Amino acid sequence: PTPSAEDGGNAPAFNADKMVGDIWAAKVVPYVRQKAGSFPEVHALAKADPAAAGAKFGNPKKQANSPWTFAVRLEGKIVAANTQSRAATM
Repeated sequence: PTPSAEDGGNAPAFNADKMVGDIWAAKVVPYVRQKAGSFPEVHALAKADPAAAGAKFGNPKKQANSPWTFAVRLEGKIVAANTQSRAATM
């Protein structure tokens, strides 16, 4: 049974901000640092063989029909950022 079924439906509400806060520094940042490649390297491999680039620089737990998302490293100056939504852009 699910935890909510075991406790009679009195489980605390899901809190996405807390969940992310709890894992960000401990799990997310180290994972992305380990998986990320330089932009030129990731871009070249993604053009030549998206599956190989995904295996090396992507998340292997994606759904089979989902496109790859790659972790890249690059340097530059951020000149604008839209952080009004969770899908922020820079």
